[in-house]
Amino acid sequence: MEKEKRKNFSKNLFNPFYKGVCKMKALRIFMMVAFLVLPLFASQAMAQAPPVINCPDDTTQDENGWFQTLTGSWDANDGNTGVPAYWLDSVTVDLSSLPPGITNAQIVYEGDTPNPPSDSIKTTYGYVRYYVADHCQSGGSITLKVWANWTAPPQDTNQCSFTVTLTNPDPPTITCPANVSGDYDVTMVSADFVTADPNGDQVGVSITNVTPMPSNMPTIPAGDPDHVVWVPTCADVGIVYTIELTPEDECGLAGTACTFTMTATNTAPAITCPGDLTFDYFTGYSDAATATDPEEGALTTGFSLISGPTGLNVAASGAITWTTDCNDVGGPYPCSVRVTDECGVLYDTCVFQLTVTNA
Repeated sequence: MEKEKRKNFSKNLFNPFYKGVCKMKALRIFMMVAFLVLPLFASQAMAQAPPVINCPDDTTQDENGWFQTLTGSWDANDGNTGVPAYWLDSVTVDLSSLPPGITNAQIVYEGDTPNPPSDSIKTTYGYVRYYVADHCQSGGSITLKVWANWTAPPQDTNQCSFTVTLTNPDPPTITCPANVSGDYDVTMVSADFVTADPNGDQVGVSITNVTPMPSNMPTIPAGDPDHVVWVPTCADVGIVYTIELTPEDECGLAGTACTFTMTATNTAPAITCPGDLTFDYFTGYSDAATATDPEEGALTTGFSLISGPTGLNVAASGAITWTTDCNDVGGPYPCSVRVTDECGVLYDTCVFQLTVTNA
């Protein structure tokens, strides 16, 4: 009995101590486990950082065609450079959101190209190629996207944008032809005017003013846009017409107009009369005058009698006839015939003599 009392006394005396030791051991074990496990949780939490991409600087283009940003102007990483379990999947251009005037864009890798899962690329860089189809439009933002390999959206992707501003700052220019003149009945063509555009645009030219107003307006043929064509009439002869040409580029920007003059000229025809002739009155007379014109060629009309004996007839075609009788015997009779060109202004005259006899 006494022994049992002593045992219980000792147990009661040291029991708090035993309990404290056990608790301390449990706490130490818990802390050791936490020390080992928490970094794993922390690394997993850190691995959820999204990938990173940095875009090229904003830029401006004033021409159409392919362009590229500076080399090394974009770079990307998986956002978790210290975690080998994560890597880049791809870097792309968002083609669905290309701005007005830009129809294509491409990523060009200068660093390693992501090729998962065989290659665990964590960082890369490069430049962007893009195609300006219409610099007349405004342009805007091009968006680049980066993708990492884990499948927990939206943490698996990120994006950035840079701006390509499209402009058309410079108007086209034109150099007019030299002043020209030519026969009114000949198509006048000038191929001397020259256009240029600092932005590489196609240049159209229009006739924006003609002073004074001609009978037929000059034109620029659609199939031959470097020529001014004008077909004047007799009414235009001798008048100096001032033609104004204005260039315009593909964006509708007009350049400074230039002027030159066109003048229609007219050259007098040349007539040839029959030779002098002596004939019997009972045979009568029949012959013809001929004429050519630089503008019209051989003339078949426009002839007239200026002077001659009574009864002498000159048809418009140049035919000359005279029905004579004994009263006409005599001479020589001077005969004058004129031909007038189709404008009715310029003419030429010839003279011949006829002698009538009574054999």
